[in-house]
Amino acid sequence: MKIFKRIIAYLLDIVLVISISTLISNNSYINKDYNKYKKTYKEYEEKYTAYEDFISDIEKKYKDETLNEKEIKELVNTYPSYKKYFSDIKEIDKDNYEEFIGKINDDFKDTQEDYSYKLSKYSIIPGIIRIMSFLLYFVVIQFYVGNTLGKKIMKLKVVPNGNKKLNILNYFVRSLIVNEVFVNILNIIFMLILSKNNFIIYSNIMYVITYAIEVSIIFMMAFTKDNRGLHDYAAQTRVVEIKGEKDHEV
Repeated sequence: MKIFKRIIAYLLDIVLVISISTLISNNSYINKDYNKYKKTYKEYEEKYTAYEDFISDIEKKYKDETLNEKEIKELVNTYPSYKKYFSDIKEIDKDNYEEFIGKINDDFKDTQEDYSYKLSKYSIIPGIIRIMSFLLYFVVIQFYVGNTLGKKIMKLKVVPNGNKKLNILNYFVRSLIVNEVFVNILNIIFMLILSKNNFIIYSNIMYVITYAIEVSIIFMMAFTKDNRGLHDYAAQTRVVEIKGEKDHEV
């Protein structure tokens, strides 16, 4: 089975849809949170850069396994926003270095989670636009036109797994799984109803689930006898290669 043809077709389609949905989402008239997202992301980038530089300078000065009073003053002068970590500290050695670095890393992890939550809130409208784009392209257009651009280029086609004729529900079920439409819908719902801490926990769990689904789809396509992925089984479809007048399994 030429699984790479299916992967290439999928990537071509995904790039096309995401590019279009991103252009729409970046319009501040359509996405009222666009400027808030940009501002928040810029703030996060600045904090992340400062954090990386700070940790890097600490590691350089700690090569002799000691941060003396002079080195600490240099760090405070260079990174005034991190002054609180050196309160009443005149020297850092190997006995307290790990605890010191751990405190900084833990605090920055909290900062990352705060910004991740804010950015997720400002991504609700783009998320809705992306879901609608996926459904329009992979469900509506594919059903009425008969194919996607990526599959057409790679000479592939979705057909029913059996004698029944495909309907729009078959394409919808496929998209729910392979295009992660269901996951994106859940993300928006839980973003609206969960607190920050609970949403972070949900996001970590959903990341693992999404990864497992993606791996299972590729594994099933590569190693099952009929080369059908999880989305194919759920939607009762299969993908064939078009060669002239005939369709061939891929």
